[in-house]
Amino acid sequence: NLGIEPGPPVAILPLGTGNDLARTLGWGSGYADESLTKVLCCVEEGRIAQLDRWNISFAAHPSSAASQASEDEEQSPPYDQPPLNVFNNYFSLGADAAVALEFHESREANPERFNSRLRNMMFYAGEGSRSVITRQWRDLSQFVGLECDGTDYTDRIRELRATSILFLNIAKYSAGATPWGSPACSQGFEPQRHDDGSVEVIGFSSSH
Repeated sequence: NLGIEPGPPVAILPLGTGNDLARTLGWGSGYADESLTKVLCCVEEGRIAQLDRWNISFAAHPSSAASQASEDEEQSPPYDQPPLNVFNNYFSLGADAAVALEFHESREANPERFNSRLRNMMFYAGEGSRSVITRQWRDLSQFVGLECDGTDYTDRIRELRATSILFLNIAKYSAGATPWGSPACSQGFEPQRHDDGSVEVIGFSSSH
């Protein structure tokens, strides 16, 4: 909106819960009350890095009732559109997305209960454990098709009975985990980068 060209670099002050982008770009796991003078010195000496950003498009499946209703009535789709269609860090479907949504809605309803990083982490841990126990997303793979670079992986995710599908743009996930692995343990895959024009796709499955 300021019309500045080229766009200025942006630094990160990690005030969130997981701070995965800050961890990926080397700004630490969380702000620990350092002096702003020290922070600004780090910003001045910091290395500029590029970050891919991704657009997501949503549409009803052609065979779904929602799609038919939209075509018949020539109006906006009768399903909720997400508030944003861009992601920087990662985008997921399934169990972990449900936990993140539960956290968001609970914090919106009672912001005073989510005023510390530790308390937020405990909420995530509790909801995540409940999701594993109840296995509400055990049949996710039966309702999702997956195609990457022209190759259909639908049968593979059904074979693995994936309960979450993660589209990963940065190295860190879920407060510092590295699901794609480190460059030294890439298992034959290309190392993950946040500026290579590619997004990694990972399926998670429950152990029981």
